Amino acid sequence: MKPVWKSAPVTLIVTVAFVAVFIGMLIVGADVISPSATDVLHFGGMLDAFLEKGEWWRLFTASFVHGGIIHAAANVLSLWFLGRLFEIRYGSWNLLLVYLSGVVVAGLGSYFFNVFVVTCGASGGIMAIAGCTIPALFFDRKIRSGDRNVQIIELVFAILLNVGLGFYLTVIDNAAHLTGLFWGFLVGIIIFSQSKLSASGKLLKSTAIVVLMVLIFMGRFPENTLTATGTM
Repeated sequence: MKPVWKSAPVTLIVTVAFVAVFIGMLIVGADVISPSATDVLHFGGMLDAFLEKGEWWRLFTASFVHGGIIHAAANVLSLWFLGRLFEIRYGSWNLLLVYLSGVVVAGLGSYFFNVFVVTCGASGGIMAIAGCTIPALFFDRKIRSGDRNVQIIELVFAILLNVGLGFYLTVIDNAAHLTGLFWGFLVGIIIFSQSKLSASGKLLKSTAIVVLMVLIFMGRFPENTLTATGTM
């Protein structure tokens, strides 16, 4: 078996980044259980008012910030198990594409549904990986039918549990969860619906996903918002 830095380098790098950012928050005095909104925003958390001032990069950075050790641990474990398995099976580029595009699109979903609420965490990107894994398993003919069905059922159960908790616990951002999930499912259909493709065909699919993400992004943020400047 290959070491993790060879078999799943993207999962390893992102996981280490989660831990590093959280340690950085603790070093500057953030509470280990429930850091303040100011601490979360200082490290790149998201707030609709800041996005509207032009700080659109927070759609990306917010995914590396977590609201306490429980939140961080849950996402670290989720990414480590789900992301690592996905990366080993389907490649680092596919994981990177699904996760980063999922983070941005889920962030847009959170922005659309949450008014003046500070949000953070990688759940949107992780749910995108989960959503993408369903069509990946369905189209993957290397997996035996019985094993495929069991894995899909387990995955759907985990997704429903996550989303269900989001309806019960108001601190969980279900807007990001559901947006990331549906985006990942769509990306999975695009990527895995045809398993035998040339390199140019795979590049074309990846480009289509990026273009679609950009169109969603541009449709949500008018040009005057993207060019605006603002300070925290």
